[in-house]
Amino acid sequence: MRLRVSSKHLRQQRKYIWSYNKIYAIEEYLSRSERAKISKLSSSLQGGSLKDSAWNILKWEEQNIDYNYQKRAKSKHQVQKPGETIKKGDGICTDYAVLTAGLLLNMDYQPIYLFDIDYKSGGNGHSTVSIELKGDYYTIDQNPPVKNLGSFYQYWSQQREKTTQRPNKIIKKATVYGISVERGNTEASEVEELEAKDFRTNEHRVSESDLNRIRKTLANTLVKDFSLEHDMKLVNLDMKNQLPRKYRRGKYYSNLFYNWGGSYAPIFHNNYCDYIYESLFDGRDLNTILEKYKKFSFDVNKETDDLKVKLNLVR
Repeated sequence: MRLRVSSKHLRQQRKYIWSYNKIYAIEEYLSRSERAKISKLSSSLQGGSLKDSAWNILKWEEQNIDYNYQKRAKSKHQVQKPGETIKKGDGICTDYAVLTAGLLLNMDYQPIYLFDIDYKSGGNGHSTVSIELKGDYYTIDQNPPVKNLGSFYQYWSQQREKTTQRPNKIIKKATVYGISVERGNTEASEVEELEAKDFRTNEHRVSESDLNRIRKTLANTLVKDFSLEHDMKLVNLDMKNQLPRKYRRGKYYSNLFYNWGGSYAPIFHNNYCDYIYESLFDGRDLNTILEKYKKFSFDVNKETDDLKVKLNLVR
């Protein structure tokens, strides 16, 4: 006797296909026709390398896609196709992951990896996209910076609550799906399963040498862009009470980058510094600000898990 399945049940199963058949869902949500709907955005965000493109995507998502907490609170989630997430301007982790993967595939980067993450505490897991560079995974997860697996694990286990007011979670394992395009068709397959120790072994601890390298890159960029002189004697000064006598006026601009102190990946150094440089002034007219000053220095310090960057200006 043939089992009859109602059309309503089939619609419900298709609606939540991500929960039933991950590989089929990935291939359907990232099909050629669905990727075509985001081709213009892909072209506009493509950089000169995979690293640049990954950062461009994260910056765009940070500015244009909001996290949908109401959707997250539901017991079942209908995953959005990439074009839907762009149109709605919001989504949850899986929606971000599908969009990010689609953009990268359109840029002809492959394979792309989707991580399906489970936590020790159980409950809803997490989805994110990773790329592989020199044999290591790097996560592209909703907001800058790109993180190595060690930094990603540390963020979820120790730092998440501080910035999102949501509880920290310990990663138990991640099922990794490889996604590529063959003759225009999207193909997905399960690649491997990572345990918590696999995340923790790929970690870079920020050193004083790293901080000095960041200071130097920021200073070189400012010298190249504007006719100011870099004065190392101004480092770590209180611009109100410790201004050297030969200077008549001082000012500073600072920014605190939450959780960035533990998220520095040397392979993304230039992208990391470019983002800091652009964020420090937050849309201010640099020409108007800097034309009043002659010398400068940068302070870059790690404060627990955060990174504090300060630009000192004197005349």
